[in-house]
Amino acid sequence: MMKKSPVLTEGKVREIVHEEINRTKPLWADEMEYRYDEKLTKFKDGVMNGLDKVMGELQKIREETTVVSSYKDRIEDHEERITKIELPAIR
Repeated sequence: MMKKSPVLTEGKVREIVHEEINRTKPLWADEMEYRYDEKLTKFKDGVMNGLDKVMGELQKIREETTVVSSYKDRIEDHEERITKIELPAIR
């Protein structure tokens, strides 16, 4: 006697595929999340390193500005003294 082969309907195929997706979903979802976190961490590191460089340059500029402004009074004083010395020599 010949055995009947089970009929594979569209509904049964959908059910099997759905079950397989649900069974394997946690595995690939975890992998995707790990990859996303890894790429996000690399991106954040790159951004933060870039910001560190910019902040370092900004700090140098501020320090130079402070040095120049602290000598401003001396420079102005020299200008005044030079003018006092040169005026009598020119007349």
